[in-house]
Amino acid sequence: MQFFTEIYREKLPDYNITGIVFEHNETKAKVVKILSDDQNKSFSISFKTPPTNNKGIPHIIEHSTLCGSDHYTTKEPFADLLRGSLQNFLNAFTFPDHTMYPIATTNEVDYQNLMKVYLDAVFLPRVRNDIYPFYQEGRRWEKSEDGELKFNGIVYNEMKEEETNPVTLASRVISQKLYNGTYIYEAGGIPKDIETLTYDEFLKFYEEHYHPSNSLTVLYSPLSLIDNELTILNEYFNGKGFKTPSHVTDKDTNISGTFETVQYPIDSEESDEMKDVFVYAWKINNCDPELQFALDIIQQLMVTVEGAPLNEKLKELGIAKNVTSRFESDFKSPYFAVVAKNADPSKLDQFKQVVNEELQKIVKDGLVYAMLCAYAHTHDDPDLFRSLRVNWIITKVREGLNNHYLEDIVQKCFIENNKHIIVRCVPTKGLTEKWEKESQERHAEMSKDFDEKTIKEIENTCAELKRKQQAEDTPEQIATIPHLRLSDIDKKGRDFSLEEVKNSIKTYRKVDVTNGIVYFKYFFDLSDLTLEQLRVADFLASTIKSFNTKQHNYLTLGALIDINFGKLTFNIETHVDSHLGTTTEDINHVKPYFLISGKVLNSYITDGIKILAEILNDIQFDIKILQKKLSEFIVRSEGIIKNSSFSPMSTRIKSYLSKQGVIEEYLNGITSYLEDVKLRTNFEKEGLSFLHSLEEIYHTIFSTNRCTLFYCSEENIKEDVLKQLTSLQEFLHGKEMGKVQEYPNPIVKNEALQVPIKVNYVSKGFNYASMGITFNGAFKALMEIIEKEYLWNKVRVEGGAYGCWLSYSYNGNAIFASYRDPHLYETLTTYDKVVDYLENMKFTQEEIENYLIGIFADIDAPMTVSGFFNSCCNSYLNNTLGISQVIREQLFQVTLERLKEQSSIIINGLKKNTVCTISPQEAIKKQSGVFSEKVNVFEKV
Repeated sequence: MQFFTEIYREKLPDYNITGIVFEHNETKAKVVKILSDDQNKSFSISFKTPPTNNKGIPHIIEHSTLCGSDHYTTKEPFADLLRGSLQNFLNAFTFPDHTMYPIATTNEVDYQNLMKVYLDAVFLPRVRNDIYPFYQEGRRWEKSEDGELKFNGIVYNEMKEEETNPVTLASRVISQKLYNGTYIYEAGGIPKDIETLTYDEFLKFYEEHYHPSNSLTVLYSPLSLIDNELTILNEYFNGKGFKTPSHVTDKDTNISGTFETVQYPIDSEESDEMKDVFVYAWKINNCDPELQFALDIIQQLMVTVEGAPLNEKLKELGIAKNVTSRFESDFKSPYFAVVAKNADPSKLDQFKQVVNEELQKIVKDGLVYAMLCAYAHTHDDPDLFRSLRVNWIITKVREGLNNHYLEDIVQKCFIENNKHIIVRCVPTKGLTEKWEKESQERHAEMSKDFDEKTIKEIENTCAELKRKQQAEDTPEQIATIPHLRLSDIDKKGRDFSLEEVKNSIKTYRKVDVTNGIVYFKYFFDLSDLTLEQLRVADFLASTIKSFNTKQHNYLTLGALIDINFGKLTFNIETHVDSHLGTTTEDINHVKPYFLISGKVLNSYITDGIKILAEILNDIQFDIKILQKKLSEFIVRSEGIIKNSSFSPMSTRIKSYLSKQGVIEEYLNGITSYLEDVKLRTNFEKEGLSFLHSLEEIYHTIFSTNRCTLFYCSEENIKEDVLKQLTSLQEFLHGKEMGKVQEYPNPIVKNEALQVPIKVNYVSKGFNYASMGITFNGAFKALMEIIEKEYLWNKVRVEGGAYGCWLSYSYNGNAIFASYRDPHLYETLTTYDKVVDYLENMKFTQEEIENYLIGIFADIDAPMTVSGFFNSCCNSYLNNTLGISQVIREQLFQVTLERLKEQSSIIINGLKKNTVCTISPQEAIKKQSGVFSEKVNVFEKV
């Protein structure tokens, strides 16, 4: 510790920890040590990286630093660590004003190894002397097969997708109009600006900001490691001298109260009616943790919770169909925004008027206090423990609830705050095609003076990049990456068993250390419901807390839920028998359940059960609420399909592979969205009938003979908890189970789904259980190796996609998938070429063991009590108890020969040609005959 001086330490009783702040004597770098006996240990180092343009330099540096360094010389140490360490968190993040590199692991040796690799990455990255990581992660010219010059790069492709989200586009306008300084720029980068970035600019930014004096290191670990940690840090800080830290500028502009307009893309065949998005934003200066906490509460009470006044008023007046909020607290001076989606373009002025009137009303009449929640954030603050002191804030807010505390904040931050603007996002047909044309024209203009020599240099650069990407690391390079041994891994895994309890309701429990919290799940068997009835049950689960009851309106009911429960959710889950040796017959017996899940303090269970009984018996169904919720679901689904396309793609392809997938897609996928749209279109004729179906299902499914109870509590209260949770059966008056239904079989498809986005989400899959294959450890290992080596190298590194996966499950699904991918057909070809990879697969046993260590890192990652309890319940419901231990033991026996024995499963599975992609129109059109079905998701919607 001779190179560091302890500045101060403080006990932080709110989290039962002690924090120590050290300063490096030479560089003045700050190091925060959080003393913890937690099994998990974590390290992070952050740098202030305020952008000065939209070229995405902080973001590209974040990616590029992880592509090799002076002492860890493989092509991708980051990928090597994902594959072969016991990390349970390994990532990097670009924020608006700083960049963070965090790691976590439960293994002490691994923790110090990961520290060293990350410190080497940020202070001695290969990209300082080698331009090729910049080309790979940032941007490069490429010549396509048809001779067109265009750009590619992982960050470049990642940020292209951001340009189709109206709220993201509005946020950029807000930053440019309300801020003067750091926050007017997009730290992640804007593609057309990324295209102009030079390597020299990149290096200059790196040299300016990546210095110990500009860093903040946080260590979360036992005191016993402090000497080693500070020694490691000094190895990278020593000799760097002091440098004035970077400065984040945050000044006001003279703009106030203006209306701004930005366009966002919708499909050319999509209706633009009620598709506007309005964003009303205020910049909040001098926002300390107390004010942030209070504003977060105001956000919940004013906009977010069911029945929030501003939310309801905007819907009631037909201004918007869905209302959300955004509190951008990553900025030094955050902004708070009310977001009205699916808005009526003729009511923009009324939107502003209503928001202001509702704010005035809140100040006059007060808020309804339904919940409190905390948020902690710090970076550029001399008090490094400020966000770890929360009880005083909670106490102050609680004491002020009856003294106009929150209402005064509304007055100050909104009504009297002239730093505000309104942004209207206008839906525009053909915009993605226009942008694509503009990109082509821009690229043509940028390259018009390229002579043959320049073009040849581009081709040579791409060829050299590909050569580097495809070259195998030498044994000497591989030896630089720290490795654990398989012998360091415990051969016994977690115990997911449950105790079956003799009770009037079928009951299973898990005893654990829960800090007085009780976790519970009531599963109601819906196996006798048709697919259409399951859709109604799913709608019921999503709306059950939105209706009034005989005793309370939904606002009061929501408040009572928040007071008595830490969480109370309702949803539909499906489960199948997935034991080892699962057959097609097994996976076809799908069991859907209506799940009531929650957590509650033991002292609140009695009152909590009364509230739950009221919800299950006394709901007053209302046609207007049904119609309102239907509109909200449609808006939410549209946002997910357009802005989180990976999720609906994954759900869709599973529907081609199993009955379980068919059900889940019908309830939560694109089919569900289209069914909702159909109901909205015909609501006058069909709305009342659907409401009656909702009531019928409600009075049918909550019965004792359908119910299975799972709960988790501490040993000393388990019997009392059992008695109280079982008391719910007095209020279960549903019907007996009927005949078990047969659900539709999956239909294999080769389908392209057209959506107005700028990148692709590409998947191809099969179901190995339907092929008669039994899941085993070698198969699991092979799937992981394909994902972490073949797909990582071919789809991400060489192809430029932001992400790629090979997911698999005990029910038989195996799915190749890409995320924010610039390619469509090329990626499908890459999936098929895994056959060549498998046929030529060569690994030493040491290399295989390295992959196995990475697999165990995922298996043994720390779990919360609730997460562990969920896994226990799923093991019972899916009949997989004991599988994890069998697979674990098999993993220790994996050899190259056993891996090769599994190759035929993947080779034969891919021949089924089951494909789903969500892509823009122009990408789908490029090759005809590849897809047997093409669907325009938003046609005439």
